[in-house]
Amino acid sequence: MNCRRVIAGFLVVLVSLGPIVAGRQGPAAEPSVAQLPRAAKVFPKDSVIFVSIPSVPALKKAFLDSSAGRMLQDPQLTPFLSDFWSGLLETGAAFEEQVGLSIPTLLAIPQGELSFAITANSAKAPSFLFMLDAGGNVEDLRKLLDRAQQAATQAGASVTRSTAAGFDIIQLKQADAPEEGIDNRVSFFISDSTLFAGNDLAEVKALAERIGGEATDEVLADNTKFQRLMRECRQASQGTLHLIAFADPIQLLEGIAVAQPSVGFALAVLPVLGLDGLNSLGLAMSADVAAWDSIAEIHIFLDNPRTGVLDVPALKKGEAIPETFVPGSVIRYATLYIDPVPTLARVEKLFDGFRGTGAFRRAVIQRIERNLGVDVMEEVLPLSSGRVSLVTWFEQPVRVNSRASGLIFHVSDPAAASILVEKVAEKLGDNMERKSLGSREYYEILRRRPEYLPPQVRFTNPCVAVIEDTVVVTDSATLLGEMYAMLDNPNQSLRETLEFKLTLGKVRQLAGANEVTMMAYGRPEEALRALYESARSEEGRQALRQTAEFSPPAKAILEALEKHDLPPFDVLAKYFAPQGALLIDDGTGWHIISFALRKKLK
Repeated sequence: MNCRRVIAGFLVVLVSLGPIVAGRQGPAAEPSVAQLPRAAKVFPKDSVIFVSIPSVPALKKAFLDSSAGRMLQDPQLTPFLSDFWSGLLETGAAFEEQVGLSIPTLLAIPQGELSFAITANSAKAPSFLFMLDAGGNVEDLRKLLDRAQQAATQAGASVTRSTAAGFDIIQLKQADAPEEGIDNRVSFFISDSTLFAGNDLAEVKALAERIGGEATDEVLADNTKFQRLMRECRQASQGTLHLIAFADPIQLLEGIAVAQPSVGFALAVLPVLGLDGLNSLGLAMSADVAAWDSIAEIHIFLDNPRTGVLDVPALKKGEAIPETFVPGSVIRYATLYIDPVPTLARVEKLFDGFRGTGAFRRAVIQRIERNLGVDVMEEVLPLSSGRVSLVTWFEQPVRVNSRASGLIFHVSDPAAASILVEKVAEKLGDNMERKSLGSREYYEILRRRPEYLPPQVRFTNPCVAVIEDTVVVTDSATLLGEMYAMLDNPNQSLRETLEFKLTLGKVRQLAGANEVTMMAYGRPEEALRALYESARSEEGRQALRQTAEFSPPAKAILEALEKHDLPPFDVLAKYFAPQGALLIDDGTGWHIISFALRKKLK
């Protein structure tokens, strides 16, 4: 048995399973020092990747109080989930015997903070650090570590002990590990009820010295890029932060180049591509901010001026009102403001910079023009008004691929757009046919249904139509028909639904004085419907039976489904409220806020 795999195995179990199972508006609260995870105060300043759950119990409680958590606790769903969990535990018997603890006991070990970091800089190759607070379950943690040591030594690994700041540090080194370096080894110690581990013994000792008060070197909390992230997370920090992530990708690459000099070439190319301007990025999430089911922020900080790839998207700002013909029954809607003319010009400049002047037009533009019979630069781009929307909709009956999509391109001259579509149809000849839905015409790209495609699978049929001041491209004539129906029944369109109006109001609240570049809306209960209907259908059960032959979780789900009928879908759907997201592009970078609203149950 590989000692690195043994250690990695129990870390993965605790990280991935434990927590799950067992803007810019007005004055918002600045993240307090109390919101900083303990790891940020003891991990080194050059932590270039950092992911932290400040409190696993708090995250678990927040999840159970969320829409999904409340649904999973519904009495009508409990019998199915209980049998599923029992079946899953049965399949883990061999694993339990290997680690010496039951799965429920393993999942209960994290009782506080859970954090992970990768450290690196231009003089140091990447290494990892790990922290887990076991609280009152520290004895179970010790048993797990003892079992890991036994398995490692049986596999030929060596065990060495040392001390730092009064802490006993154990290092496990695989038999074939080189004498120098950090590969194939792991070191760890326990402080009170908290495990600290890493693959660089010197770094683990330095960590012990900081915890013991014998070192005062700078830590992640002193990193100005990390501080900037925490200051910007104004919305999520109004509640308890349940997840924090931070990355400094350029410094990470510099560290990788220390161990792999060939990566130095990639670093040299970054300025040419403009990617050296990717300053840092991060995420923060809270699931207990008042009036929200959850709220998350993603911040991508960019240096100024932006150049190369980072300057390619010519993002614009605008209102996020849906088109009049978007059905209220869509499961997702998103709209983005972007100017295609400068965007394409910047792509061309980058491409030609590597391939030579005119290379982009020869390799991309001219190929499109030959296939479609239109002049991209003179006929297509001038028509764009700089907005594109995406809709997702379920075509009935619900099947594996019932999810139909439609792209909506806004144009400045609908009449000219119609002429352009007719020109493409003429070029494609028999491959594109004019059709009609009532009095309204559209074009369908003709395709033959493959013989191997099962009858229960939806066959997509791409369609193109000019509707109002847009060109619509969709993979479903049924969806297109639904859009046409909205022109006759505008009160049933998405823009008139209470759910969308509520979501848009929250988007405006979060944006504050900023105009948004992108806005998204979603109905999570409808996304759940596809899974629900698939689980109930014979086709879905058959696919599950095939998967269950080699997948224990699929087997557990199948056995639970055969014992219990799922409750009516309305029982599950009642817990969910709309979700939304927005993108703000400002002088510091790109800032995304996503949220889920909380539904009040009677």
